[in-house]
Amino acid sequence: SSPSDSTLLPCLTLVGKGSSSSSSSSAVPSSSSDSSLQQQKSSARRSGRNFHSWVSPVMRKVKLPSPEELISAYGSINSNPSLCASCMKRLCTLKDPSLLVPYLDAIVSALPKLLDPKTPRVLQTSTATLWRRLCSVVPRRLWVATVNALRHTSSVFRGNVSTLSPAGAGLGYTEEDLIGDPILVLSCHRDVFRCPVVFDLTCRVLAAYLAANTADIAQRSRNMVLLDYRRQPDAKPGHSIKQLADMEEENRALRLAMCSTQSSLAIQLLLEVCLPTKEEAESGEEDLCELTEIRGIVSSVLHQMFIDDPSIAKLVHFQGYDERLLPVFIASVPSMFICVDFIPELLSTLEQDKMIFGLQLTFHLCVHYPVPITLKVAREAMSHMSIVISRKLFVDYMAIILPALPSLTRACRVLPALLDDTIPLLVRLGHIVSSVAKQKSHTLLSPPTSPKNRWREDTLSQVASLPTTAPYQQMLQALHVIFDVAV
Repeated sequence: SSPSDSTLLPCLTLVGKGSSSSSSSSAVPSSSSDSSLQQQKSSARRSGRNFHSWVSPVMRKVKLPSPEELISAYGSINSNPSLCASCMKRLCTLKDPSLLVPYLDAIVSALPKLLDPKTPRVLQTSTATLWRRLCSVVPRRLWVATVNALRHTSSVFRGNVSTLSPAGAGLGYTEEDLIGDPILVLSCHRDVFRCPVVFDLTCRVLAAYLAANTADIAQRSRNMVLLDYRRQPDAKPGHSIKQLADMEEENRALRLAMCSTQSSLAIQLLLEVCLPTKEEAESGEEDLCELTEIRGIVSSVLHQMFIDDPSIAKLVHFQGYDERLLPVFIASVPSMFICVDFIPELLSTLEQDKMIFGLQLTFHLCVHYPVPITLKVAREAMSHMSIVISRKLFVDYMAIILPALPSLTRACRVLPALLDDTIPLLVRLGHIVSSVAKQKSHTLLSPPTSPKNRWREDTLSQVASLPTTAPYQQMLQALHVIFDVAV
């Protein structure tokens, strides 16, 4: 059976007194006390309980660092990381998060130091753990302090969000500023977007202020409805409830539009963060671990936002984004499957960019979700491509179809049933391309840097790994005709 607290108390007292207890005439001899202590530990271990968990931090006499000592330790985080690790290890032993409140300023002021790539990852993770524990006690104060510690008004990542700053931003943002415009959270130093630990904290703050902005807009709209209703002089008592309900319904549409605009803008900025920078693209470091982690964090944010409000997913995809991110987020965001509901509407638009994006989205969904519903949507997309060839000029429909061929080839690999619709379309397109080239007496060559060459290489590399059966070979011949003449 496990020992009781009264049984352990003499042992703890004996250990705490040290040599003075051994010199007392009434004390237990040292050898017997050691054996008794070992017996208590063995009994606690057999009962599945931790002996040291019964001893409070005060009894263990853990010396906590002062906020000034923690700031000093963070100052030498690169030259002497062991000192900072020791301080954070002692702070992590606190079971009550409220005891960390005096260290809030020290922890927040250290966030910019974590952006240095030379900072050990364990120190970044430990600081983030303390930050999250503080967030459970004083979240609003912590969010404002974090944004002000990370903001950088002169340069931001691939954009100029600082133009949205309020007039008094030089003194730091207030909570009212951030609730009114949550996008200000992303007006931070560009290194934040390549530091996964700090970027995760930034996304938490962004999600909090987006939720606060939604609640603030809802409260303001309700107040406006009541104020407008009271100002109407001809309001009849019998129709007051119906009239008020109609006004609230009209205001609700405006409120949802405003909230969706804020959320979609935040998502577009997060998607832009996931693209490799110019320096990364030139150095061939597009697949860095940091960028992969950043994309994973953004995927979690998108998944949660799409679940909370599916209309945001429709708005974001109607706005469009870089095609290189389609396979990344379709594979890592499970809620992207809801796009099959509005793809027919996206394909029926008259804008060329949206048609191209809709076709690419359709075929990438087929690659990751080879199920009957995606096959049905893909066949609708093929029918739409046939209509485009019939009704548009050669230059227009080639500009729409060529970007979709790489993803279409991948879709045919996982959905062979799609070949019945794909091969006739490609053969027809090949005949049209050949006839146009003969009329012009030359091939429609593109410069080496043209994206058409990239589409050709991507498509033919996918076709090269297809089976050698007759349908696939017929598809290969049609693609060669299209690319050898039109590119």
